[in-house]
Amino acid sequence: MTPTALDLGAIPPGFSGTAFFLVRNNAQVELAIGQAAGVDALDAPFSFDADTCSGQVLAPFASCAITIAFSPLTEAEFLDTFDLPSNDPEEPTISLTVSGRSTDVPSDLDIRSAWDFGEQPLNSETTYSFRAINLGTGILVFGDIGVADPVEPPFEIVDETCSNSGVLPLEECSITVVYAPVSGTEHMDSFEVSSNDPLEPVVTVQLAGKVAQGEIEFSPLVPFGEIPVGGGRGVGIGVRNVGGGFLEIGNLGATDPLEPPFEVNIDECSGQTLPPNAGDDSTCRLNMAFTPSAVGEFEDTLSIPSSDPDRPNATLTVTGAGVAPSIKTPPLLLFGLQPPGSETTKTVRVGNDGNAPLEIGTVSSVGPAFAVVTDDCSNSSVLPQTTCVMEIAFSPGAAGIFRGRIDIPSNDPVTPTARFFTLGRGAPSE
Repeated sequence: MTPTALDLGAIPPGFSGTAFFLVRNNAQVELAIGQAAGVDALDAPFSFDADTCSGQVLAPFASCAITIAFSPLTEAEFLDTFDLPSNDPEEPTISLTVSGRSTDVPSDLDIRSAWDFGEQPLNSETTYSFRAINLGTGILVFGDIGVADPVEPPFEIVDETCSNSGVLPLEECSITVVYAPVSGTEHMDSFEVSSNDPLEPVVTVQLAGKVAQGEIEFSPLVPFGEIPVGGGRGVGIGVRNVGGGFLEIGNLGATDPLEPPFEVNIDECSGQTLPPNAGDDSTCRLNMAFTPSAVGEFEDTLSIPSSDPDRPNATLTVTGAGVAPSIKTPPLLLFGLQPPGSETTKTVRVGNDGNAPLEIGTVSSVGPAFAVVTDDCSNSSVLPQTTCVMEIAFSPGAAGIFRGRIDIPSNDPVTPTARFFTLGRGAPSE
């Protein structure tokens, strides 16, 4: 029999504690057990909580247990006995002793006094469970949790096992709080935990949380490069939300729109709300065009407003250059006096003074006595600041003054067909 005396310790009035006797048959034969407390009854505040021994026959080396409950109502020390009969020839009846005391014993509440939920997106929720641990030597008795100082939305106590309970030493209960913001930016609240902890009967637990904000990200500079005058180019970029909360995009260019030769031609961002951590769904697309109508360097900015608290009105810069060829020819080609029936030639250089390739078409000659006899220019591309060469022949058929013209078509936006004149004279006969 182990033990024969059982101390159930200190129990506050109105609460209960249990402990058990272990009965073991150490003999090689069966042990028949009679009714516990059949002669010596067990009185309150003690009682039988469970009994697997009375009336049982234990096989050799088998065991059973008798669990005693101690439920005092007043402060005092208590002692009682009860009998346990069996067919043990050496000790047919044993007396078992139970004791306990009822007093308000020390309890010690250990609970986190604050919790910051950190950043949480709107219309989502996160939870935290507070562990209330009894580090004392007596039962820790709780009052109603969160009644004297209830929490308000977006905080809520959704589950707890502490209210009006008694927690034994080194055991615990829990209080689960949810943070589910639907508006605002920062939130704070608190609730009270009351207990019979003599040193800290009321613990105020602080709660804090912040609404996660969206964070805008995009390439701050879009260079279109060199675009021929009259041409155009489109460039698309993604506007992303890389923050932990939702990002609301305002109307692009509301305070600083793009001006020609730039324009926004596809806008999938204005008025959109980009969710956090959603891959492609966290990105909207923006396409811009650059269509220069003149030669020169161009730069502009576009405002992109959003709910990003650090960049509420972010700026996108666009740059580009309008380029064009510029054809250069002599204004007049003079051949002077030439005998009839003879031929003379002059070399002409056609230059490109622009900043884009000069695309030349088929060169033609207009007027009698003049002809293009060597032509490296027709249907060629002349790079900026370079030239091509052609030879013009003059063959007068008679005496007199001859006038002609050379036409050079190209992609020069200012002079799509450049012309220069030819002039020569046929010498009179002697």
